[in-house]
Amino acid sequence: MQLFIGNLPLDVSTIELARLFAGFRHSGFHIEHKRLADGREICYAVVRMASERVAQKAIRRLAGRPTPSGQTLIVREYRCRNSANDRRTPHNSHWGGPERRRYERRTTPPTPSHHGVIAIFRNGTLF
Repeated sequence: MQLFIGNLPLDVSTIELARLFAGFRHSGFHIEHKRLADGREICYAVVRMASERVAQKAIRRLAGRPTPSGQTLIVREYRCRNSANDRRTPHNSHWGGPERRRYERRTTPPTPSHHGVIAIFRNGTLF
């Protein structure tokens, strides 16, 4: 089971995170830094726990603990983001070029019309 650890200080080190999880059996972790759309930067970690029982114990002991920056530590089960809910998925992105309208192409040629004919009228007469 993996745990999400949120509200970490931006300058958190792997040593500090290892010290935080010293009393719990875990098989590794990684720290992520993300820049939000409004320019703020956030830091979180994902920790691989040895078992679900150990993970639940860590959640009970660490969730709500204050961080050195004054925020409250968020500890919960890590859930992978569902790509169907992500706005950056390929079927929702803007694709340029002719392949973007691949499914909207006509299968028959267009019917003849008066496109391209320019008529200039002045005072009711055609020039």
